[in-house]
Amino acid sequence: MQKWADKQPWFAAPPLIIAVPFMLGMVLQWVFPIRFPPRWIGVTLGALCSLPAAGLLVSALITFRRARTSMFYLRLSRTLIVDGPFRFTRNPLFVGLMLLYAGVCFATGTPWPLLFLPVVIALLHWVVIVPEERSLEDQFGDEYRAYRTHVRRWL
Repeated sequence: MQKWADKQPWFAAPPLIIAVPFMLGMVLQWVFPIRFPPRWIGVTLGALCSLPAAGLLVSALITFRRARTSMFYLRLSRTLIVDGPFRFTRNPLFVGLMLLYAGVCFATGTPWPLLFLPVVIALLHWVVIVPEERSLEDQFGDEYRAYRTHVRRWL
């Protein structure tokens, strides 16, 4: 395990950071329904978000498997992945998950969780990504710094 992982708070797990606000938004939608645009607009927006998300997520997972390294954020990487979707974003899994989050909200006509999406992105950024990037810099040094200068964190 990485040194920074031991210092992470319990809520730093990406599945919790994503799922808890989403579920809270779903509960709020049930208790205080907000009307959404017509169904066809929601489904169209949902597809426009979800389809690229699925492609990005599958591509990232395949890239992790090919590199034979863990995608679990608390484990040390065996190698610095710079190909596949990692050529365009340093965090293709999080970008894909955020697109999927939005896509599900649009497609199901539940806008409440969308209100929490900026909070989810901020928590992922500050609680997971920034410490993980420090660890990658410690582990891979100049190789990671060079990669970081050429590839954006999100998009």
